[in-house]
Amino acid sequence: AIERVERLYDGEKLPATFQVSPAARPSGLDRLLDARGYRMRSSTSVEVAEIGTVLGRLPRDGHTVAVAESPDEEWMDLWWSVDGRGDSGKRKTAHEILTSAPALYVSSRDATGTTAVGRLALVVDWGGLYCMAVRPDARRRGLATAVLRALLSHASESGTRHVWLQVVADNSAARALYSRAGFVPVSSYHYRVRPMGSASTAVGPVPEPACR
Repeated sequence: AIERVERLYDGEKLPATFQVSPAARPSGLDRLLDARGYRMRSSTSVEVAEIGTVLGRLPRDGHTVAVAESPDEEWMDLWWSVDGRGDSGKRKTAHEILTSAPALYVSSRDATGTTAVGRLALVVDWGGLYCMAVRPDARRRGLATAVLRALLSHASESGTRHVWLQVVADNSAARALYSRAGFVPVSSYHYRVRPMGSASTAVGPVPEPACR
């Protein structure tokens, strides 16, 4: 099965990639991929909270934010500048993915433009927090907190009761914010990526897993 995946990726000239979580099957998949030379990437914590709990813990501030049901160009510009990967074609694809399902979009502004953005995917009474980004020169002003509060406040008015998020495990600043807000880790995942040009089976020393 692993070799079939590798052939499919090879056909697209892409590095074979597996997402590995506690639910991965077989249970030894991570070990098998490590032995084949796959490197570890993007260890991620999956966390959940009750929206009422989060809103009760987040401080109120004087930041003004705007809420919309679709991202405008300035929202996309900031998010893509902070977290985007690729050219204009990939940005267009990302926009299509973001707008393919119901969601809320929040942005804050100052005199020079958009300072922070965030997105909340809406799934029945759950919200999924994505695309949190703050302009580098506007960080440490409480803008991420203001965006989070606005997203959850607006969603709660429409019956959303729970929220989930996925945060890179080594992003200590973001994890500290979410922990203070009441988020609790419930699962995790990471990726195993085969270096381009690798043989289907590892030969010689196995490279050390590299985690961002």
